[in-house]
Amino acid sequence: LFDDREEHKTDPPTRWFIAEDDTGKLIKVCFIYFPEDRAFEIKTAYPPNETEIEIYKIAPQRASP
Repeated sequence: LFDDREEHKTDPPTRWFIAEDDTGKLIKVCFIYFPEDRAFEIKTAYPPNETEIEIYKIAPQRASP
């Protein structure tokens, strides 16, 4: 998903997803993809709140906007 909130806008855009870590806990991972370098930069990772989990559940999962 893309984070399009004004205070979080980056160029290239910040993306995020929710996944389980190796202990089964959910984490939200925020990252930037640099297509010219084919590289990723992880900005942060932390336990998601309930709103973020619900957004992730209903959002269409796709690789690009």
